[in-house]
Amino acid sequence: MYIAVIMIAVLLAVTIAILIYFTNKTFARGGKVYDLDEVLKDKPDQLHRISECRKELEAITGERQTVTSFDGLKLVGHLYKSDKGTNKYMICMHGYRSDSGDFSGAVGFFMSQGYSVLAVDQRAHGA
Repeated sequence: MYIAVIMIAVLLAVTIAILIYFTNKTFARGGKVYDLDEVLKDKPDQLHRISECRKELEAITGERQTVTSFDGLKLVGHLYKSDKGTNKYMICMHGYRSDSGDFSGAVGFFMSQGYSVLAVDQRAHGA
């Protein structure tokens, strides 16, 4: 009986330790801020291309779109309308620890294909 209780306690402790580790790794990030320059420091060609794409995106006129969520948070996106008079839309949703600027290389491409693009910043990302 005591052995079973000890095994359950150890298993529970290990499970809690694993949950704490992954929670800190993904959400808390130890106070670190995602730094693209640091991530790509050994890949200067990629970093340069990303920088150029972001400059191209800034040159495209986009309309800032906002909506207020059910809990009062203002959510932001940018709508880039195609000049081809189309009703086709591409909605771009970024991943974790990212922002809508990550679609800088894609916006121009989709627009050249006749799509208007809505690039959205998710909660606690960008704006």
